[in-house]
Amino acid sequence: MKLPGKAMTVSAKAKTEYARKFCKAFELSGRPKFILGTNEYALSVAEHIDIDGYLNDFTQQKEFHGKPIIPIDDVPADALVLTAVVYRPKSARSRVKSYPFDSLDYYAFAKHTSLSIRDIEYWQGFQEDLETHAEAYQRLHDRFEDEESRLCFSRLIAFRQSYDIDHMESFNCREDEQYFEPFLNLKTSGEVFADIGGFDGKTTLQFIHHCPDYRRIHYFEPSAENMRASKRILSGIRDVEFHAEALSNHTGPVSFASDGSSSRVATDGEGLDTITAVRFDELVSEPTTFIKMDIEGFEHAALAGAEAHIRAYKPRLAVCVYHRPDDFRTVPERVLSYYPDYRVYLRHYMEGFTETVMFFVPPGLE
Repeated sequence: MKLPGKAMTVSAKAKTEYARKFCKAFELSGRPKFILGTNEYALSVAEHIDIDGYLNDFTQQKEFHGKPIIPIDDVPADALVLTAVVYRPKSARSRVKSYPFDSLDYYAFAKHTSLSIRDIEYWQGFQEDLETHAEAYQRLHDRFEDEESRLCFSRLIAFRQSYDIDHMESFNCREDEQYFEPFLNLKTSGEVFADIGGFDGKTTLQFIHHCPDYRRIHYFEPSAENMRASKRILSGIRDVEFHAEALSNHTGPVSFASDGSSSRVATDGEGLDTITAVRFDELVSEPTTFIKMDIEGFEHAALAGAEAHIRAYKPRLAVCVYHRPDDFRTVPERVLSYYPDYRVYLRHYMEGFTETVMFFVPPGLE
């Protein structure tokens, strides 16, 4: 892996020039202006620009924050359309490319606009960390177990640096495959699974599909609403222990924000609940064989609270590494300090910036 130089290809120059012209026209021209997508990223642009409306194929609503939602077929040919679909940017680009109007994805817009708009969540500070710890990133790149991991790593870093979704061309939305890769060598019987950040129970159902004769499942979900839904979905499933506590590096009360799939331990915000946090080492005594962890940026604290368990039993780990700008570097540093012989893999399961998982597999599972 090498940090990109300053030289630009003709194609890159042309894309940059187009993006700059689009941004200037979107900011200053009198052309009709629309945003594809109704989300916080779209709103951050609409705070500065008096747009004509929104486009959204997946809603029955007729307006969004005082502006109409219109069919894409009604957009005039001379319009400017900003695609603010940051989780599926390739799909959004494909949706608009057959129309005559000019369009630009949100990533390129964020890179080149003069407006103070919402930056991509979790990326702030990444470039500085990459430059400060370039050797550590290179060591990790070289440490990955397979070429697919190295390519994934390089493409994701290039995407974060350039905001160019062309670097994501090889990635697709495949969340239904997330966490369960062949190199884990999961067995059909005897596995003990810890689903940390269970949300809706679907990952546990996937685990059962792969390992039908499992020994036990430890299911962690601190959101009361999510836990109720999970218990309905997992009703009748054998040998599941439900844990309503948050996992951390200490035991005690913590503030918690309930927000569906983004529910998380939080230090600020409105409407926070107080829940109990515990250390994994105190709660689970039997050896686990596979731990999955997706807890919205609290992975480090949870890993610290599971240090003794990881050192003793060396379970497979699947840890989300996209919630904090330095996760690519600091999560493997932490895990490998517990057990340096882990084989490390990286996979990405979305077109956009979310759903990057780092895997740690102990040797000898073949």
